[in-house]
This record gives sequence, C-alpha cells and structure tokens, in this order.
Amino acid sequence: MMRRAPRQLPGEPQTLPSAGDPRGRKPRAGIKTLLGIIVGALVVASCALAYFSAQGSGSASGSVGSLSAPSISSITGGAESVALSWTSVTPPGSGPVTYYVSRDGGAPSASCPSSASPTATTSCSDTGVSPGSHSYTVTAVWRSWTATSSAKEVEAMSATATHLVLNASTTNPTAGSGDSLTITAKDSSDSTVTAYAGSKELTFGGASAIGENEPTVTSSSGTAVAFGSKTSITFTNGVATVSGSNNGVMTLYKAETASITVTDGTISNGGGLSVTVKPAAAASFTVPTPTAQSAGSAFEETLTALDAYGNTATGYAGEKTIAFSGPSNSPNATAPKYPASVSFSAGVGNTSITLYKAESTALTAKDGSISGSSGSFAVGPNSSAKLAFTQQPSGSTGGVAFATQPKVAVQDAFGNTVTSDSSSVTLSITTPEGATLTCTSNPLAASSGVASFAGCKIDK
Repeated sequence: MMRRAPRQLPGEPQTLPSAGDPRGRKPRAGIKTLLGIIVGALVVASCALAYFSAQGSGSASGSVGSLSAPSISSITGGAESVALSWTSVTPPGSGPVTYYVSRDGGAPSASCPSSASPTATTSCSDTGVSPGSHSYTVTAVWRSWTATSSAKEVEAMSATATHLVLNASTTNPTAGSGDSLTITAKDSSDSTVTAYAGSKELTFGGASAIGENEPTVTSSSGTAVAFGSKTSITFTNGVATVSGSNNGVMTLYKAETASITVTDGTISNGGGLSVTVKPAAAASFTVPTPTAQSAGSAFEETLTALDAYGNTATGYAGEKTIAFSGPSNSPNATAPKYPASVSFSAGVGNTSITLYKAESTALTAKDGSISGSSGSFAVGPNSSAKLAFTQQPSGSTGGVAFATQPKVAVQDAFGNTVTSDSSSVTLSITTPEGATLTCTSNPLAASSGVASFAGCKIDK
C-alpha cells in the first residue's frame, strides 16, 4: 500500500520526495537545482500570463529611403574607344554613392570603374573596344543597395582604316565642270575611322585625257593636280569634303564612263566609282576634207559638232542653218550648191554639196560662233563639152602673122579647162570670101586642154 505525500498549503515551500524515496527524504543538491530552474520558469510564465492579461494600445512611425538610378547623359564612340558620362545620384542616407560601368553586360576596360571597384567618378573613356555596336549601363552603389541605368547603344570605330569610300556630288558631270568629291575612311565593319585625320597624300585614277586636257582633282590648297600624281587632301574625323574650290574638286574632260579610283598606299576604294561624263555645248565643227571631186558632181559631207574639249556635242541636234564658204563660182559664174539646212542627230549632220569651179579649195561651215574648216582638196573639171578661145587673135595684116596668136581651150560645161584633154583643134575662117587661113600647125593637138596656135595669118 502506497503512502500519499502530505498536503501543503499555498505559499509554503514545496517539498518533493526524491525519486525512489517514498518517505519524503530531502533530495540531493543536483535535484534541488533542477527543481529551482523549473519553478523559476513557472514563475516567469505566470508573470508573462499576468502581463498579457491586461488590455492596452499604442502607435509608432518610421521611413525607408530609396536609391535612384543614374542616367547616361552622353556617350560617344571613337577609335576602338567609347567616352561616356552619367548623372550623379543623391545618397538616401549617410555615406557616398559610387558607380561602375558595364559593357555588354560585362566589365569595361581598366579606365572605367567596374563592379569589383566602383568609384565616385561620373565619366570615363572605355578603351580597347572592338569595332561595332555595344551596350552600356551605369550602376549606382550605396552601402548594399544598387540601382542601374537604362542601357544605351553606341558604335565603336576602328583605329585602322581598311578602305576608302568615294562619293561625288554628281555621277553624270558635264565635261570641264567641277564635281565635288567626298572621301571617307572606313574600317572592316564599314564604320568611319575618325582617327584617319589630317593631310593625306592620295592618288586618283580611272579617267582618260582628251587632247591636252587631263583629268584633275584640286588639293587642299586649291591646286589642280593631274590624275596619277599624289594630291594632298585634308581629312577631319575620317572624312574629306570640299571647301570652296579646294580639297577634292574633280574635273573630267573626256565624255566617257569611267571608274574613278582613289588610293592611299595600300587602301583604296576598290573597283572605283562609276562616273559618266557628258559632253559640253557645241563650240566647233569638224569638216572632213573631201577626196578629189569633179565639177558639177554632188558629194556627201558629214559635219560633227564638238565641244571645247573635242567631244562630240551630242546635244547639238535638229535642223540647223549652216553657212558654207570657200569654193568660188565657176568660170561661167555657176555658184556652188549648198543645202538650205542640215539635220543633226546627236551632234552629227550629213549633207550634199556640189561645186562647179575646177580649183584647189577648202570648205568652211559656220553656225553663229560655231565653225570649222576642211583641209585643202582638188575639184577637177568635168568631161569635155565645148571649145572656147582663151586668147583672141589681134594685130592682123593681110599676109602677115597675127601679132597675138589665138589660143583655144577644151572646156567642160561650166567653163573649166579640161586639162586632161589632148584633142586636135582646127581653126577656120568664114570671111572674107576666098581668103585663106594658114598656121604653123592646123589642126593642132591641145596640150593640157589648150591649143596654142602659132604663125597664123590670113592672106587677104
């Protein structure tokens, strides 16, 4: 039968029997300590319960700051470099704000702050940037807080030009007129190389000379330099442009389609810029020298209008009134036959001309200030058609030789002596009745178309 522990009143010290001691003997010291901890805990718990059992209310206030993101205020691509600056950010509390730059999501060069080493600077120049497009951001750092700007794109240029690009104000210039060139230095990604600057010695080519007129380009000082010779051209940020009449005014003279090239050592514009030169206005005619002609026989003549440089003036077209001159009227006063007008097509006109005087002559054609002449050519007589006294006998006395002996020419229909004719010519008289004409020789063979009689007299 087990015994109950004696009941204790409230407020009395608790006495607990030790384990295995039903008689209530005092516990050992270790057990006392454990019991004290338990009792203390119970007291604390009861106190806590007593605190929360009361009703009450209260209020409090506080604020949390924020870190603004910077913005990239300027960004410029250079020769394998990018210069950028950004706005500063106000810290939300004590302590400085620092920044770092990211290029394409990674670290920039050592010349710009990186995420590993942010600084308080608000600008930098990123170097060693490969040519092409890149994306940049700037991140503000305050304590453990960060805020990143919007990304901005920029094009980095190459520090090395690989080719030149040539452009002209017109690719269809008029011969002899100035054509302004623009020359741009480009890298392998076709970006302008701004580091290509200052005076460059360029050589131009691809166009032909006409006569003494050679193609030229003006230097930076305005001197016209012939193609094939080095020309000083000034570049600014990779581009050379014309200033007034200096630094790249090209003048071509031959009407042709040319591929204009520009070279600086090992770099050039490749196959060249195609330029088609058109002729200037008509300034003269070419009048071909005809072959030998016969009096009274029509022959064809082709007139060509030329500009001041010798190109066919293709713009000279339509019906034109041309004044011809040079040949004379024939011995019987037949005037040369010229056309009333000449029809030109693309600067060329064909016409038919007839001359009547046997002579050495030249043709001249004129339209206002436009004129031209042929070389000398021969017009020969036509076929024999008649006889004519070119020297009449005179100073006659019966039975005495004439003081002036007669000459008779073999002529064509226009009065030209047929110099090739050697026919025999016979003189005779019709009056007086019964009179006799005698000559040293009669008939007499013509010489160069003329029979020159001698010793002729009439006996009565």
